[in-house]
Amino acid sequence: MDTKLATRLEILADNTLPTVYERNRLKQLKLNYDKYETTIQKNLTQLRDGLKTLEQQLAEEEESGVTTHEDKLIQLQVKVDKLEALLGNSDDERARDILLGNRRGRSVRFNPAQEVNPSDLENGQILQLQQRLIEGE
Repeated sequence: MDTKLATRLEILADNTLPTVYERNRLKQLKLNYDKYETTIQKNLTQLRDGLKTLEQQLAEEEESGVTTHEDKLIQLQVKVDKLEALLGNSDDERARDILLGNRRGRSVRFNPAQEVNPSDLENGQILQLQQRLIEGE
């Protein structure tokens, strides 16, 4: 995956956030926010296009057996989702979940053939497993 592209997109997302806040403030005050709207939409288009490119590159890497930057892609997608939620491009329930960091609806991957003996785990590990199970429900 092109780490330079990922970094540029991350910076673009970070720089777009204050613009979204300013746009929302002006909108709430019923002032003209068209200048901000144009910039935000242009940035979101660049972010979406860049994400598609990174996803394609990651898929190619996975086919070749190399996966090193999937977490960066996920973090970037979360930032873009938050920007869209702040703009009101998501329904209220989904926007609320995105902004609060809730991950409901995502599937949990596990290998049922891999058994874990609880007596082999430390208390902290058992607590983490319990928290994951509770959050997954």
